[in-house]
Amino acid sequence: MHKGNKVEITKLAEQKGSKIITKYDLKVISNGNGKKVSDSETNTVARDNYFDIMLASYLDALRIQENLNGMVDVNKIAVCLFIARSKVNANALGG
Repeated sequence: MHKGNKVEITKLAEQKGSKIITKYDLKVISNGNGKKVSDSETNTVARDNYFDIMLASYLDALRIQENLNGMVDVNKIAVCLFIARSKVNANALGG
């Protein structure tokens, strides 16, 4: 995105169990020169840092399970890693 672009931001909320998952849908309406942008160019949903942290946590949990010959629960390990990593990242960002 560049200075002068017009965008529409839609906040999407989805409930999974007792948690509410929030995503943001960004739609570029026009670029800086006033030219309309087609829908096919803007069909993306913004990802936050938590998605990447969770994905890395699950991949690492699978590697841990392989190293221990399936003796651990992948979901529990992934959640523990996610919590630890998200707290470290929040503290690093001043949160």
